[in-house]
Amino acid sequence: MKPVNHTAASGAIGLLFGAVTGSWVSAWVCFLSGVLIDIDHVLDYYLTRRNWPISYESLYKFCVFEKEGKAYLIFHSYEFIFLVWIAVVIYPLNFILWALAIGMSTHILCDHITNPYKPYFLFFIRRLRYGFDKKFIYTDNDNTKIR
Repeated sequence: MKPVNHTAASGAIGLLFGAVTGSWVSAWVCFLSGVLIDIDHVLDYYLTRRNWPISYESLYKFCVFEKEGKAYLIFHSYEFIFLVWIAVVIYPLNFILWALAIGMSTHILCDHITNPYKPYFLFFIRRLRYGFDKKFIYTDNDNTKIR
């Protein structure tokens, strides 16, 4: 999914969360967690290219068209989201944790639905098993559309 679409989805979910809870701080956390989860793409770019600073254009090309290399994507994992939800269960009255979990889960759900990953790609342990190699990430149908 493109960043602009993640921004729109996170904005809508954040506004809804803020309206339901009456906490606009939580609404911002929900929005920002749904957008800033993509920071791990920047980390992957740096670890692969060893190039800093980066431009948006070079990062976008790396994420969309680069078929070689590694994809660690630490925050893009069901395991990480699971840990955040465990924190929500432990502290159920903390709206900030709820906002964080909902924002990040929305992002992951959107990626799961719209991106052409191979099954189980969003499991960090699976990526680890294959050495984070990008060639094991995409479906055989379209190998150019990670977003």
